[in-house]
Amino acid sequence: MIGDRRAGEFQATDPGLPLTERRGPTDRRKGRRRQMDKAVPLDRRTGFDRRTLRERRGMSSRQGGGVIPEWVAQALSPAAPSPALSALFRSRLRQLTRIELSEAEAERHGKAFARHRRNLTDRLGRDVGDEVAILDYFLNVSPRLLQPVIIESADLAVVEHDALTDALTGLFNRRCLESSLKREVARCRRHGVTSSLVLLDLDAFKAANDRFGHGVGDAVLRALGELICRHLRAVDIPCRYGGDEFGVVLPDTDRSHAQLVAERIRSDARSHFAERVVGGCKVAVTVSVGVATYGPTCATLDALLQAADRALYEAKAAGGDRVAVGP
Repeated sequence: MIGDRRAGEFQATDPGLPLTERRGPTDRRKGRRRQMDKAVPLDRRTGFDRRTLRERRGMSSRQGGGVIPEWVAQALSPAAPSPALSALFRSRLRQLTRIELSEAEAERHGKAFARHRRNLTDRLGRDVGDEVAILDYFLNVSPRLLQPVIIESADLAVVEHDALTDALTGLFNRRCLESSLKREVARCRRHGVTSSLVLLDLDAFKAANDRFGHGVGDAVLRALGELICRHLRAVDIPCRYGGDEFGVVLPDTDRSHAQLVAERIRSDARSHFAERVVGGCKVAVTVSVGVATYGPTCATLDALLQAADRALYEAKAAGGDRVAVGP
């Protein structure tokens, strides 16, 4: 207890050295006091028991009550199912850092990370968690991060939402459309499925915008965005591609079904703007639509975009308010 005198201790005579000092074995045998030119370490001044700390650390790391996650303990086992653990580690890493690893890399780094986390836990006497362990591992042990930023997950979600969403319509933006379409093309190639892309453009929108003003034009764009979403499934990806042009990625949708969706949107848009007031004005605009489907001639992101754009141009050149289907 602080302030109590114990065997081998004496009160410090130097006011700059608080509490007590201890004599070593040699000092006791020779009957002299230790020189007082250095401060006594805190653990020695207060009778700190290192053995107690080691035992407490050992208990915390040995307990199975969730101090070390079970998947980390399994990763250290020779009989661990590597593919399952690698997939779990890849998923957790992607969630926390956006680092993408191959299956081979995930297997190698997963076991190394598990050992690193166990080591940190044994040293500190408490589990540091995935976040701190991954940050330290990919910052100091196997550098993959250069200047990481700490941010709350809720704040990160807001940033990501703003980065992928069009502020006016609430739909996804062009960047999201292109990244989603790229993933969809890769999925079609890998699994042999078919997906489609729909591009929509308002006919004579510039004239209506000039006549009624940008406020009404913005209201028309928002109304069209809401109308498009009415005809889509939860897996479909509606985006504002730019200006008065919209795009929709339709996963697992062949040409005929994509054309059917496009016709429904076109027909609904024509009747909606002809019968209802938007932004305080009656703006009778229509929509032209181009459809393209993944296939031998549209097997890349650029090929799909170009095919849908050509079909859209054909629809507008034919007078608008119609759907044109590409390859």
